[in-house]
Amino acid sequence: MTSPAPAATRLPWYERAGGEVWAHTQRAFYPPHFAFPQHRHHYAEFFLIERGSGVHRLADQVTALHAGDLVFVHPETVHALEATSQRALVFLNVAIPMRLYRDLESRFGTSPHWLWGAGAPRIVTLSARDQGVLAPRISELEVAQYCRDRLQVESVVLETMRHATAAVSERPRLPAQLAQVIRDLSDPENLRQGVAGMAARAAWSREHLNRQIRKHFNETAVALLNRHRLDHAARLLRHGDQEILAVCQECGLDNLSHFYRLVRRRFGCSPGALRSRGAEGAV
Repeated sequence: MTSPAPAATRLPWYERAGGEVWAHTQRAFYPPHFAFPQHRHHYAEFFLIERGSGVHRLADQVTALHAGDLVFVHPETVHALEATSQRALVFLNVAIPMRLYRDLESRFGTSPHWLWGAGAPRIVTLSARDQGVLAPRISELEVAQYCRDRLQVESVVLETMRHATAAVSERPRLPAQLAQVIRDLSDPENLRQGVAGMAARAAWSREHLNRQIRKHFNETAVALLNRHRLDHAARLLRHGDQEILAVCQECGLDNLSHFYRLVRRRFGCSPGALRSRGAEGAV
């Protein structure tokens, strides 16, 4: 039986004393395998991947992200972001308040430059040249972090929109078979069937499955499967009372020592400590 998805946190706008804030900008560093849980916002945002690779998750869609990808996220979109490579995922994130978003929408909402449409976020892949031009412009906002200069913020946002709509290529979506296989991993029974079950559901050989996963996620099928196993294990540990061995087996892992190593590498603590965090309401 599929576990129910937790409710998405709605992140508030960055209110600060001393005047109106027109943008909050930061360069984020996600260590390998770090996952920011699903959420939505009281603001609009866009972010530019600078280094590493990751996964952008919606309720029914998974998209691989790589350096040069520029993502526009509508305020109502429930999404999550996860680092998948052996290197840190580094990206520049810009959030703008709803009052500025609505003003921009009133001026550009019907033009091809408007990339914040409702539904799935728009993802474009910038050329190395465009990325080299745009990243320093966005970084200008990062200096202040909470920018109160509306003219400067609008200038950067409009330049970002221009570069995005001029981008030659748009990030291709996952093959339908692979997207379905990943959605199926929300069912613990499919976690227990392992890579062989994933290949069978896609009607692919294990070799072709591995090639597709490496192409889109820059990791092996086993690594992708184990990420989903650990997501499920974390939910069971935080919100259930099963023995740790039972949780390990529920996720399709037979070796308890290996399970401990995977949990510690992903979450930085033992399964028991992860359970204690959940009991304390810290996660």
